[in-house]
Formats: sequence, C-alpha cells, structure tokens
Amino acid sequence: MIQMGFVPTGDPHSVREPLLALRSIRKEFPGVVALDGISLDFYGGEVHAIIGENGAGKSTLIKVIAGVYQPDGGTIVWEGKEVRLRNPSDAISLGIAVIYQEPMLCPDLSVLENIMLGRLPRKFGFVLWREAREKVQSLLLELGISLPLDAAVSELSQAQRQLVEIVKALSRHAKLLIMDEPTSSLSEAEVECLFGVVMRLRGRGVGIIYISHRIDEVFRIADRVTVLRDGNLVGTFNAADVTKEQLIQLMVGRPVDQYYGRASGSVGDVLLEVKGLRLRNRFHDVSFAVRSGEVVGIAGLVGSGRSSIAQALFGIAPPDDGEIVWRGRSVQIRNPADAMRLGIVYVPEDRLKQGLVPQMSVRENMTLAILRQIASMGVTRTGVEYELSHGMVDKLSIHPPDVKRRVKFLSGGNQQKVVLGKWLLCHPKLLILDEPTRGIDVGAKAEVHRLIGEFAKSGMGILLISSDLPELLAMSDKVLVMRDGRLVAELSRDKATQERVLSLAVGGNGRMASQQAALRIGQINAIQSSASGANALIHAGSVLWRKLISPLLRSLLLGRREQMLLLFLIAISLLTAIKRPDFLSPSNISDILTNYAYSMLIAIGMTCVIVSGGIDLSVGAVLALCAILCGLLSKFGIGLGLIALASTFVGSLCGLLNGTLSVGLSIPPVIVTLGMMSIIRGSLLWATGGYWVLDLPAWFNSTYQLKLLHLPIPVYAALLSVAFASIMLRYTSFGRAIYAVGSNEEASRLGGVNVSLVRCSSFIICGALTGVGAFFYATRFTAIQSNAGIGLELFVIASVVIGGTNIFGGSGSILGSALAIILLGTIASALVFLHVSSYWENAIEGALILLAVGLDAMRWRMRQRSFI
Repeated sequence: MIQMGFVPTGDPHSVREPLLALRSIRKEFPGVVALDGISLDFYGGEVHAIIGENGAGKSTLIKVIAGVYQPDGGTIVWEGKEVRLRNPSDAISLGIAVIYQEPMLCPDLSVLENIMLGRLPRKFGFVLWREAREKVQSLLLELGISLPLDAAVSELSQAQRQLVEIVKALSRHAKLLIMDEPTSSLSEAEVECLFGVVMRLRGRGVGIIYISHRIDEVFRIADRVTVLRDGNLVGTFNAADVTKEQLIQLMVGRPVDQYYGRASGSVGDVLLEVKGLRLRNRFHDVSFAVRSGEVVGIAGLVGSGRSSIAQALFGIAPPDDGEIVWRGRSVQIRNPADAMRLGIVYVPEDRLKQGLVPQMSVRENMTLAILRQIASMGVTRTGVEYELSHGMVDKLSIHPPDVKRRVKFLSGGNQQKVVLGKWLLCHPKLLILDEPTRGIDVGAKAEVHRLIGEFAKSGMGILLISSDLPELLAMSDKVLVMRDGRLVAELSRDKATQERVLSLAVGGNGRMASQQAALRIGQINAIQSSASGANALIHAGSVLWRKLISPLLRSLLLGRREQMLLLFLIAISLLTAIKRPDFLSPSNISDILTNYAYSMLIAIGMTCVIVSGGIDLSVGAVLALCAILCGLLSKFGIGLGLIALASTFVGSLCGLLNGTLSVGLSIPPVIVTLGMMSIIRGSLLWATGGYWVLDLPAWFNSTYQLKLLHLPIPVYAALLSVAFASIMLRYTSFGRAIYAVGSNEEASRLGGVNVSLVRCSSFIICGALTGVGAFFYATRFTAIQSNAGIGLELFVIASVVIGGTNIFGGSGSILGSALAIILLGTIASALVFLHVSSYWENAIEGALILLAVGLDAMRWRMRQRSFI
C-alpha cells in the first residue's frame, strides 16, 4: 500500500526548477471548499496526470491555472516568478493553453476562425486570411489531422469538435498544455494520433497536465500522477511505482473490487422489437429485439447511427419507415411523451443540451419528468420532491449532496448522475443509456455498472450504447454492431470479442458487403431494364426534379440571405412596374433610398449589437433626442459640421451608457435599453412640452440639395457606410470578435477576447450611427417632431432579422440588413403606387419576418439531416 503524500526518492525533478508551482492554493464556493491548500509542481518535458472522482477539485484546479478562477489563498509561481492570473488572457500570454472537457467553441464561426480565435494575424486591423490558413494547415499536416477549415463548427460531429479544440490549444505554441478529458469523444485511431502529438510535445520540452477518468490512458502516457479527493491533495507518485488498483483506491478512499461488475439475472419476454426501422441519412433497415432483464449493447464508430436509433425510439427524431412493437403491440412514438407513457426513457450522450436544465436545481431537474405523478390537484408536493431527490442523490453518490444546488455548478460527472437519477425516478420498463459513464470517475462507473445489473435483474430491459468497448462487452447479454447506418451483426455474449466487434464496426466483413451491394445493383439494373413507358416518364420527372427543381430550392434555402433579398427586390420592382412603369423612374428610386438612408445607418449599428448577443430598443428615442438637438443647435447658428459631430457624440454617449449598464452591471440589454427609451422619451416630452421644433433656418437641409445622379449626399453616405461596415465586420479582427462573442461568450473569453469591451463597443457603434442617422433625419425637414422615431426600433430590428441576422447572436450580415431596409421601403412605395392601403405594410413586414425565420429553421433541419 502506498502512503498518502509519498514522493519517490531520486525524483529527477528535485534539482530542476518547475515550470509552474502552486503553493497552498485554496478556492471556496458557497458552502463548498473546492481546493484546500493544494501545493504542486509541474515541469516542462513531462506528462503530469491529475486524477480523482467527480467533485475532487480537478476542474477547479485547472481553471485556477488558466486564470478563469482567482484563488482565495496561496500563490502561483511561473518560471520562478510569482504571478497573478487575473483572466484567461494573462494565462495565454504566459504560454498556458487549455483543452476543456466540453469544447469551448463558437458554433457560428468556421473551423479556421475557432482555431485562431483571438489571434488572427492582421495588418492595419484587417485579417490576413491566407497567412492564418497557411499556419493552421501546416499544424494539421504536422499532427496528421484533417479538418474542413471553412465549415462552421455547428456542422461538425462531436469528435471533430474535440479535434478543433485540441488543434486550437496546440496552435498557441504553449509551454504548458492542460488537457481535460481530451479523448472522451475520440475514436481509437484519433486517440492514437493524439497520444503521438502528446509524446512529440513532451519531447520538445512542453509541460502537459493530463486529466482523465480513463486510468489505462494515464499509465500509457503519464510520467507522474497526482491524486485529488474532496479538494485535498492525496499524493503525487511516479506512474511506474503505482498500480491501477492502488490509484483507484486512493481516488475513492475505499477498495473497488470490480471495475466492470454486473449481477446475473434471467431474461424474460420481448419488451421491444423493431422491424426494418429507417431514418433518412441516419440508419436503414434496422431490426432487433430487447427482452425484459436483458442488456443489449450497441457498438459502432462515431457516426454509425447508434445514437440516432436511441433518439428514434425515444421520439426525438421519429423514424421515416419501419415498425416498433412494444410488448406485442405495434406503436407509434412521435415524441418523448409517447415514449415515456410506454415506459421508455433515454439518458442522452449530450447531458447539457438534452438532459438538463442548467439553471434549475438538482431537485427540480430530478423530478421534472414526474411532476404530474407527485402533484396533488395540480400542486407539486415539495416534501415528496425533496424525499425522492435526496434518496437518488444518496443512491448515486452525487457530490456535493445538496439538492438545492443549481445543476450548472456541478462537475460534469455529477451532472450525468443527475440525468440518470431523473429517469430512474420514472421507474422505466426500458432504459436507453447513451454513453452513461462518459465523464464519470472510476468509483461512479462501478456504481453505475452495479445499478445496470440490478435494473436488469429486476426485469428492466436496457439498451446500452457505449464507446468503451470493454464496458459494453462486460455489461451486455448481446451486442449489436452498427456500421454506416446499418446493423451488420448481432453477437451473443460468448461470441462478442473486442477484435470481432472492431472488425465488424470498421468493415472487416467488407467482401460480403460488397457482394451484397453488387447483387442489389444487379437487381436494380434488371428492374430498370424492364421498365415500361410509364416508368420512363417517372424517371424523366425524377431527373427533372434532381437536376433542376431541387438544386433551385436548395440554393434558395441554403444560399446567402443577400441573394434571396435581391431576388425579392427585383421581383417586386418588376411586378409593380408592369402596372406602373414610372415605379422604376430615377426620381422614385431616389425617393426610396432618400427616405430610408438614415434607417440603413441605424441598421448597421443594430446588426453589430445583435450579432454580439445584445439588442438595443432605445434607437428610436436616441434618434429623437439627437434630431431635436440638431434643430436647436441650428437655431443658434451652429454650422452643419459641428451639428453632425454633436449629434454623433450624444448618440455615442447614449450607446456607452447602454453598454456600461448592460456589461458592467450584468443587466440584460433588453431591460437597459427599454429603460433608456422610456427615460429619453419622457425627458423630451417634458423639455419640449410635446411641441415641435419649428422655424429651422433655410440652410439646414442643404445636404439634400446637393445631388449626384439624382441621389443626395445622405444616400451616398449611407451606402458607403454599409460597404465600410460590411468590410469591417467580415475582415477585421474586431469584427470577427463581435461574431465570436455572440456565438459563444465563454469560449471567446477563454480564447483571450475581451468580451466586455466588444459588447460595450457594439453599443457605442450603434449609438454613434444613430446620432449620424438623426442628423440626416433632422436636416431633411423644416420641422422636427418631439416624438420622432416612434416605432423605429421595431422596424430596424425587423429589417435586421429579415436580413439574416440571428436574433440570439453569432451570425448576421450588414449587407443583408441594408437590403432588407431597401426591400421594405420598396414594398411601402409599391403599395402607394398600386393604391393599396398602407395598413398592409405591417402585415407584409410580419410575413417577411416569419418567412425569414422559417427559412432559417428549414436550413437548420436540412443541415441536421446532412443534406449539405
């Protein structure tokens, strides 16, 4: 038995200065001491593994090292000098890079942008895309990894996202690389590739902190191992001096007799039978059965269709064809509620998106699926909730054992336990487990395996999906092997070996498959050769659809929003001109652009704010404030140039105030800007008494008197601003930061982006452009209303959404917003020319919003079904 705190003699690091030294690090959270006086040394050129149960303090420790958390006590020494890591940027600047367990990526950005997040090479503020691409491609070539650099991360598989996270960390040329469960979503080949990279980095003198629940991996690559338990340091050991069993005992504080253990039981009647099940682009012709008391394992590579089968059976993605037979009766499972009524529950692989409500407590999450059962006359019995959730917390050893704690503050493994507990409270007849032990420590794994055995022994049927092949083979009565969306084999327990399952999963039976494919092709050809004239006509229609109609629909649905808006704009203009040819006259085109020039400027700012993840409801009120200011200044004889500067300055101040309150005080932007709108409107009505600003000097609207090609100066100013802002947002490092922050704030912050500055700057830009727009609005007329800009905020937000900007942030186009403004202006003008009531304008605007959002939803579904 190894004594706790023992450090082997003759340690080669004893005379060498550590790269990173932690001295008495302490970190507390409300009610929990996460780290209690941790002292550790990390050296360059070594792999230092940190292991421990969930809640032991591993994640908190690496976040302290990464600058995400500031310790409550102790010191951090980097290369012999005491440092203070105030934020992730400080850690990155020293040469510390982190690969987190859950990939910290911006889903709306490309793979290239995510890898170079916060570090895109630039010159004069513009991104050098060719240089960035060459750097990343060189790194991928060195690592032997292939990734689609131009694809959005949202389109990648979980394994590909993990690889992006790894490449991003390695691209920082780190001196110390922290890897938190890096292999949890990787295939065997990808794991081997990663280990090769780790060994090469170690050879170059890079220090590596490796955190994993997979003890076998620790022994493969680690030089030293540190064990944490309940926030305390148990000890640091040379990997060669300890055994797997000893480490597990040190982690859990007790002997774990059986890593994979399962109680034996008898198999009963058929619970579930599926016949010819098919889900387009996911899996085809799948048939199998699950009996009561039986554990059926599903093996296969990532993307083979394993999880899709589980989701089809639980009603998340209902199958397109086939039959589901439940206890001898054919049923349809259209949604999860149907599955739950039958007694089928599903523990998903992605616990954060499909298994939990992070803002709710452990108690609320656990009882979410049984609220009706524990309610009395519609009122939830809180006492029963506490009793059930406390019992499940004790049963699953969730740490800390606090049912009131919000789930988002639990470690990943304890979150997984909460998901499992939620469904166990439903007392299911069939339990579908998709990667149930992913991210769970060895002690908890043993408990989950024991529970699986007990459930099976009690008569529950279990469908088990796992990438841990030893786990799958040990726990299953039979194993189904998936490959490329097809069930290629069903193996009994005694015939399912690792070698055979892997061979089938990767295509070891390829000759037979190819012969079957050739036979199917021959049968198809024979059928086609005997086709009648009617079949030939059907075939011609199929070709027409495939070659012409389908590509056209795909281009409309999946193409850029700007193209669609331009097509709509041209179509509406031409259709109106058929009845009123003067609609396309230069004077009318000039009127449309002149009327909406100021709105285009404000739409630029609104796009920046929404893309960054905010919203500004105060633009209409700010426009009124700045416009009235312009009118009053003109009456004092102030020149137009100074008036324009004053309007821009006041608008910027309003934007700064919005940004400061929203970012600095963490108040939702919708609340801040709504309050600002009310304050400004009320102040203006009080100051003006509700009267207009009249008797403006004759020279005040001179900007509209100067025209070039029938267009006044403000139109050119608006169009040039759209062009400049489009370039800025797309091709400068600041513009890319706006997209990154809106796509994933936490990933951007951990990538070194100053999130607060970016968010606040977007509000300032919006305020400044509103001030410029107010100047153009005011100088067009001879009088200014005290309630100018009423409804402008809704019009601009609608235009931005129609233009393709995601209302939740992360994606959008300034050009699209500008085209949407012009499109809505053209529609309003067309209604006047055709003598249609102007009330239809709002209805059409609403219809366009619904159409834009509907197209986005269809695009998302098509991508989910792998149509692109």
